[in-house]
Amino acid sequence: MGILLKTLCVTSLTLLAVHAQAGAKHTFTTELQEVRTGSINGREYLTIHIDSSVGPTNCQGNVLRIDTAMNRPGKQQAMESIALEAMLTSEPVVITVPLNWNQCVDGMPTLTDINLVARS
Repeated sequence: MGILLKTLCVTSLTLLAVHAQAGAKHTFTTELQEVRTGSINGREYLTIHIDSSVGPTNCQGNVLRIDTAMNRPGKQQAMESIALEAMLTSEPVVITVPLNWNQCVDGMPTLTDINLVARS
């Protein structure tokens, strides 16, 4: 009976830790170094270069990517417009990056939101 109780406690704690990590996000302010749009294997991507390394431990880097197939229509276009405006005006942005191990695209961290600092 004691072993079963220990196993249930350990399993419960593990599930709580995994659940807490699943929603973890990192929000930070930075200036964009480069913004690119392109297509790889028929999928459209927005790629943003920043000056520091961010993201989950399995895919940290200074190049962030948005897979348009994973975002709502219009959201990616709005994010692309903000990124291009930030590049043209040299204005800093606030970026949100998920810290989930499974939210990487081609080994690069993804971003879920971007806004100009003046609009945040």
